[in-house]
Amino acid sequence: MIIHDQETSLLKGWHLDKRVSVSHMFATLGVAFGLASWQWAEHERVTVLQKDVESHALVDLAKDESFLLALDNIRDKDRDTLRRMNQQYTEILQRLSNIDRNVTTHLENSRTN
Repeated sequence: MIIHDQETSLLKGWHLDKRVSVSHMFATLGVAFGLASWQWAEHERVTVLQKDVESHALVDLAKDESFLLALDNIRDKDRDTLRRMNQQYTEILQRLSNIDRNVTTHLENSRTN
C-alpha cells in the first residue's frame, strides 16, 4: 500500500522517490561523459587503423610493382641466356659437322692412297 504525505510531499511504500540527489546527477553525467570519451577514443583508434591499412596497401602495391619489375628483368636475362646458349649449341653442332666432314674426307683420302 502506498501512503502519500501531503505535508512533506514524500512518497512512502514501494513507490519511487521523486527527488534526485546531486550525487546521482554527477554520477550519471560522469557515466555519460565516460561513454562519450570512450566512443571518441574508439573512433580515433579506428581512424588511425584505417589510415595504417590504407598506407600499408599503398606500400604493398609499390612492393608488388617493384617485384613484378624485378621479375620482368629476371625473365629478360633468362631469355638472353637461353638465346646465347642456343646460339652456342648451334655453333657446336656446326663445328661437329665440320669435324665429321673433315674426318670423313681424311679417311677417304687415306684409303685412296
